[in-house]
Amino acid sequence: MSVSEIEFDPATGELLAPARVVEQLLAAARAAAPMPAGELTASGAVEAGAAHPRLGLALRIATRPLVELRLERGERSAAGWVALGGSALLVPVDDGRRRLLTLETSHLALALVRLNDLGPRPVDESRPVIALTPADLTRAVTARDTSVVPQTQADEREALGELLAGLRARWRVETHWTPPDNSPGTRSLEVLDSDAGLWLVVPDGPSVDLWPTTPTIVFRLLCGLLPHDQELGLFD
Repeated sequence: MSVSEIEFDPATGELLAPARVVEQLLAAARAAAPMPAGELTASGAVEAGAAHPRLGLALRIATRPLVELRLERGERSAAGWVALGGSALLVPVDDGRRRLLTLETSHLALALVRLNDLGPRPVDESRPVIALTPADLTRAVTARDTSVVPQTQADEREALGELLAGLRARWRVETHWTPPDNSPGTRSLEVLDSDAGLWLVVPDGPSVDLWPTTPTIVFRLLCGLLPHDQELGLFD
């Protein structure tokens, strides 16, 4: 490994490194063990077996979280964590490395907006709700073709065809936490992003419904993915 594969910004605590190096750091933090040295020391991320204070904050959040996040966008996945001291994200970059960064929890929804390229999309109130089985949805998205799913209503098939023709991404964000009795301990949001508009993937028994939606509604749902204090048992 060359030193250039590891980049660390001491002003922000942001680390860019191969996945295995990030996993070594997280494993050491979980075990309260000395940090791995070598290239990490050369980058300034680690000194004398201890993480730089700003990197140490990210590692503490990631290994002692109140809430965990899982992000999936196509074939790529990312992770996130929320603690009382802030939030941390571990996201893939195009060259195969991972970026570990911290941010204020109040900025987390905006970070998810950027990661999922949420922006203006057409809004057509006449679009129908599209009902599919999860398997049929996956087949249609993979093939970008309505012919792989059973016959649906004509308006649904037309809307599905427009959605698939302009499909940008299928993405999902899920949060998990240890709940008290009054909380399910999880929330999720799944979206199909197309040049034809945005669609929520909503479970409906053995099927899923694709509900046409707007960027504003998706942003509000992103903001609502985190639990309230009472759901975490922080206050009686």
